[in-house]
Amino acid sequence: QFLNSSTCAELQEVHIVACITRVLDAIEAAKEARKAMNAEIAYSKAQAAAGNTPGPYAGEAYDAMALIILASQSANSTDRADIQAAIMDVGNAPGMPVYAGQLDYGLHLLSHGVAIDYVGATGVEFNAVGEVKGSYLEYDVVGTTWTPVKTHQ
Repeated sequence: QFLNSSTCAELQEVHIVACITRVLDAIEAAKEARKAMNAEIAYSKAQAAAGNTPGPYAGEAYDAMALIILASQSANSTDRADIQAAIMDVGNAPGMPVYAGQLDYGLHLLSHGVAIDYVGATGVEFNAVGEVKGSYLEYDVVGTTWTPVKTHQ
């Protein structure tokens, strides 16, 4: 929705660098919107499946389980060491993005030798030593209803 043939013309930018910068900013905004939408979708699915409001770390628990399953497929093994060695490969770019609720899609890609980047419900990304930066979902509580507002990365 951000990129089309008239993007730079609509921005009326004189310099191509300024135009490219604006387009890249729009792409980054779209990615952030996708992350927030992904967390809300994952939350809704978890709530529907559980029949109640998920706990505050439901997204992290879901992602941990999904990463173990995907790493096992990637390693073609159920051995603990093999899974551990494959976790960062499936949890980081490069690869096809796999979001919460797309575990079957991720397994399918891996079974066909396609690299994945598991984004999950919480925007999974490992640093060089295997730590995941924190994220949390902000809620608005009105009466007894909890409503997701924004995902903070």
